[in-house]
Amino acid sequence: MLKLEEAQLDSISEVFYRILRGEQPDPISLPPDQPEDEYAQVISYLNRFVDEYNGLSGFMYSLSRGELDSAAPAGKMRVLQSVKNLQASLRHLTWKTQRIATGDFRHRIDFMGDFSAAFNSMTQQLQQAFADLEEANQLIRQTFGRYLSDEIVQEILGTPNGMKLGGVQQVVTIMMVDILGFTAICERLSAEEVVSMLNQYFDAMTDIILRYQGTIDEFLGDGILAMFGAPIQREDDAQRALACALEMQLAMEEVNRRNREKGFPEIEIGIGVHTGEVIVGNLGSHKRTKYGLVGHNVNLTSRIESYAVGGQVLISDDTRKACGDCLRIKHAQEVMPKGVKDPITIYEVSGIDGDFNIFLPQKSMGELTMLSPPIPIEFTLLEGKHVGATLYAGKIVKLGEAKAEIEAECVCQPLTNLKVSVLDGKRSCSTKNTYAKITEICSHTPPTFLVAFTSLPPEAKSFFQQALYG
Repeated sequence: MLKLEEAQLDSISEVFYRILRGEQPDPISLPPDQPEDEYAQVISYLNRFVDEYNGLSGFMYSLSRGELDSAAPAGKMRVLQSVKNLQASLRHLTWKTQRIATGDFRHRIDFMGDFSAAFNSMTQQLQQAFADLEEANQLIRQTFGRYLSDEIVQEILGTPNGMKLGGVQQVVTIMMVDILGFTAICERLSAEEVVSMLNQYFDAMTDIILRYQGTIDEFLGDGILAMFGAPIQREDDAQRALACALEMQLAMEEVNRRNREKGFPEIEIGIGVHTGEVIVGNLGSHKRTKYGLVGHNVNLTSRIESYAVGGQVLISDDTRKACGDCLRIKHAQEVMPKGVKDPITIYEVSGIDGDFNIFLPQKSMGELTMLSPPIPIEFTLLEGKHVGATLYAGKIVKLGEAKAEIEAECVCQPLTNLKVSVLDGKRSCSTKNTYAKITEICSHTPPTFLVAFTSLPPEAKSFFQQALYG
């Protein structure tokens, strides 16, 4: 039989009394010389319950104040039910204790029976609650994993401030990918076909980015914004970004094979890569948050990508330096992107040595054929994604499978994008939605330049083949 002194009964009664009043009790102190007897074991069980109860009580108080970022106890709904079930036993035990305290010694307290049974019942419910929570977390991770990398999911779910708004400044390698001539492609397909084609393309690209431990910030229509170096930085972030970009270009052969099977047009992508400091973290509002990056260097990456033609990977000098000597550079060119104070040098990368050992095949665009007579054209200059208002006259004097030499009435800058209309004998447009990028200036008198076609609709392709082969 367990014998309790008056002071011990008072301390136990105080705990039960404060719990029944909805207050948070303090744990019961044991003397340093307290033997490991039945009383010490009871107090140990009771203090464990007090700790669980106070955690739940604190959470409910925070929740009532609207503090939704408080760390919720695991399986809180089951804990609430468990506390409710245990409360009846506590009332019974408290009543017994109070009767004994008044001198009614007819009552006996079987703590190791009543209390332990109730406590063990609560423990079993908590164990089930943890199992349910783990199952729910697994579902959350699988759902989030469709939109975020495993590392970001761990960052959000695995830390107390995972969803807290805010960011940090750090150096990352940014990748921007874009389908060339996508607007013109959309005009030839139904909405369902566009979505199907995009999903097939994104599926292939996402697998590659995640395999190289990249983080997809977002899909921008037909474009992809990804970063390497957040939330976890690694020494080879820039090299992995380049290896990833090269493998994405190689994967386009399989993407286009599937496009042909479904009757979709073949597509080409341009990729820009830049390394620099950005602000990265949870951005947005309390109602809608995304893990992403912002800053001048994101815009610069987009500018670099805009200079790429199909199959190209262009990088900044910062990325070239971050990668070291493992890159195979095809050529370099100085450009003046919009919004940048001084000219920058961009490099076309055709391969990476070392641990990755990935190289793009040498693409031959074929020889140019002199046309007689030349093909008359009209063209406008593109500023970003917008078509300029001025219409210029010109003529295609030489033609190849995917490029042409144009003689024009105006001087144009290298890497300028053009929208070209081919004219028939009555000077009406016989093709539309043909896009090209100036790759080289041949002459200033008269203005003559080489272009690579970035979007060639079927009617334009048929017209040019007729001009080449009759």
